[in-house]
Amino acid sequence: MQTAYQRAASLLLTAALGLAPIASQAEELGGCGGEPQTTESGAPSLFSTCSGDSLATPTQLPEHGSDSEYVEGVHYKQVSGIEIEADTPFLVEYLWIGCPYCIKIEPYLDGYLADNQETALVRRHSAKNPTWERDARLYYALEQSNQLAVLHELMDHYVALRRSGVDAADADLAPFFAERGMDYDALLKLANGADVDALIATTKREMDAIELQFVPTLVVNGKYMVLYSDAIETNEQRMALVEYLAELD
Repeated sequence: MQTAYQRAASLLLTAALGLAPIASQAEELGGCGGEPQTTESGAPSLFSTCSGDSLATPTQLPEHGSDSEYVEGVHYKQVSGIEIEADTPFLVEYLWIGCPYCIKIEPYLDGYLADNQETALVRRHSAKNPTWERDARLYYALEQSNQLAVLHELMDHYVALRRSGVDAADADLAPFFAERGMDYDALLKLANGADVDALIATTKREMDAIELQFVPTLVVNGKYMVLYSDAIETNEQRMALVEYLAELD
């Protein structure tokens, strides 16, 4: 019998990526990170950090004596420094609201959580560079004000910006929130408040501790980080690895 995340793999994701048709991208696994290219004006292009190419370190599975198909250092690594205390299983997702691959993984995460209802999902928004920190502040402001229901629409909006050639660093988000009757100025005030300052600081400490490079990145129970590896080619395979890592404790 298929698990919920396997069923989710057959759902059509939004065609918002503006790239190839969904069906032809089913096996593409990528992320956002790395060093950005520059625009014609010389400014960094944050969307240029998103690519399915050259993210994974080329690997050849080493010989090993374990019966497991997963190898530490190839498929995952042990980490410390995740500042979350929990008595129940939890999964941490590091994301950027402008990352198309963070959109693509959502149905798989939803399916995994449906099959593992004792597991909590904790999202951390990457603050890797000034634009991503601006977006992280907005994300945490939405979280603090219980308005994260708009998250998926906001992520789709970023993809629409990408389609129209507007870089994330230049995006004016005020109209997006005004159209939804949301007080953007109030969000900005919250985004620059002490509570969000603390969340940004925590996120940066964790990113440094686990040496996070790309999003989306998943960490299981604060201990096991899923790596970008040539051996993990699909989100379905990524979530199967999450299931395996959840059983290690």
